Amino acid sequence: MHTRFRQPSLKLTIIGIVLVLFVSSFWLLTVSIGKSLERDMSGLLEAQQFSSVSYIAADIEAKVAQRIDLLNQNADLVAKYLDSPDQTREFLKGRI
Repeated sequence: MHTRFRQPSLKLTIIGIVLVLFVSSFWLLTVSIGKSLERDMSGLLEAQQFSSVSYIAADIEAKVAQRIDLLNQNADLVAKYLDSPDQTREFLKGRI
Protein backbone atom coordinates (compact mmCIF):
# COMPACT_ATOMS: atom_id res chain seq x y z
CA MET A 1 0.00 0.00 0.00
CA HIS A 2 1.26 3.32 -0.95
CA THR A 3 0.65 6.15 1.51
CA ARG A 4 0.83 9.71 0.50
CA PHE A 5 1.65 12.52 2.84
CA ARG A 6 -0.83 15.28 2.66
CA GLN A 7 0.23 18.84 2.91
CA PRO A 8 -0.83 20.31 6.29
CA SER A 9 -3.69 22.71 6.25
CA LEU A 10 -3.19 26.45 6.58
CA LYS A 11 -4.46 26.33 10.20
CA LEU A 12 -1.82 23.80 11.22
CA THR A 13 0.93 25.76 9.46
CA ILE A 14 -0.02 28.98 11.23
CA ILE A 15 -0.29 27.20 14.59
CA GLY A 16 3.13 25.64 14.03
CA ILE A 17 4.72 28.96 13.10
CA VAL A 18 3.15 30.71 16.12
CA LEU A 19 4.30 27.90 18.40
CA VAL A 20 7.87 28.08 17.08
CA LEU A 21 7.91 31.87 17.47
CA PHE A 22 6.56 31.60 21.02
CA VAL A 23 9.12 28.98 22.08
CA SER A 24 12.04 30.84 20.48
CA SER A 25 11.03 34.18 22.02
CA PHE A 26 10.65 32.48 25.42
CA TRP A 27 14.12 30.95 25.04
CA LEU A 28 15.66 34.32 24.06
CA LEU A 29 13.99 36.00 27.04
CA THR A 30 15.32 33.32 29.38
CA VAL A 31 18.86 33.67 28.04
CA SER A 32 18.84 37.48 28.27
CA ILE A 33 17.45 37.44 31.83
CA GLY A 34 20.07 34.86 32.82
CA LYS A 35 22.90 37.01 31.48
CA SER A 36 21.48 40.08 33.21
CA LEU A 37 21.24 38.26 36.54
CA GLU A 38 24.78 36.95 36.15
CA ARG A 39 26.07 40.49 35.55
CA ASP A 40 24.16 41.81 38.57
CA MET A 41 25.42 39.02 40.84
CA SER A 42 29.02 39.59 39.71
CA GLY A 43 28.71 43.30 40.49
CA LEU A 44 27.17 42.58 43.89
CA LEU A 45 29.88 40.09 44.83
CA GLU A 46 32.58 42.48 43.64
CA ALA A 47 31.17 45.29 45.79
CA GLN A 48 30.83 43.02 48.81
CA GLN A 49 34.39 41.71 48.54
CA PHE A 50 35.77 45.22 48.02
CA SER A 51 33.92 46.40 51.12
CA SER A 52 35.28 43.51 53.20
CA VAL A 53 38.85 44.04 51.99
CA SER A 54 38.63 47.80 52.62
CA TYR A 55 37.39 47.19 56.18
CA ILE A 56 40.17 44.70 56.92
CA ALA A 57 42.84 46.96 55.38
CA ALA A 58 41.64 49.95 57.41
CA ASP A 59 41.70 47.86 60.59
CA ILE A 60 45.25 46.63 59.90
CA GLU A 61 46.40 50.16 59.08
CA ALA A 62 44.94 51.50 62.33
CA LYS A 63 46.61 48.76 64.38
CA VAL A 64 50.00 49.32 62.71
CA ALA A 65 49.74 53.08 63.29
CA GLN A 66 48.82 52.45 66.94
CA ARG A 67 51.83 50.18 67.42
CA ILE A 68 54.17 52.68 65.75
CA ASP A 69 52.88 55.40 68.10
CA LEU A 70 53.47 53.15 71.11
CA LEU A 71 56.99 52.35 69.92
CA ASN A 72 57.71 56.07 69.51
CA GLN A 73 56.39 56.77 73.00
CA ASN A 74 58.54 53.99 74.45
CA ALA A 75 61.56 55.28 72.54
CA ASP A 76 61.02 58.72 74.07
CA LEU A 77 60.69 57.21 77.56
CA VAL A 78 63.71 54.92 77.24
CA ALA A 79 65.87 57.81 76.04
CA LYS A 80 66.00 59.00 79.67
CA TYR A 81 67.71 55.76 80.72
CA LEU A 82 70.22 55.36 77.90
CA ASP A 83 73.10 56.50 80.10
CA SER A 84 72.77 53.43 82.31
CA PRO A 85 72.29 49.97 80.76
CA ASP A 86 71.04 48.54 84.08
CA GLN A 87 68.35 51.20 84.42
CA THR A 88 67.38 50.68 80.78
CA ARG A 89 67.09 46.91 81.31
CA GLU A 90 64.94 47.37 84.43
CA PHE A 91 62.74 49.89 82.63
CA LEU A 92 62.21 47.59 79.67
CA LYS A 93 61.47 44.57 81.92
CA GLY A 94 58.54 46.46 83.38
CA ARG A 95 57.07 47.18 79.92
CA ILE A 96 55.50 44.54 77.75
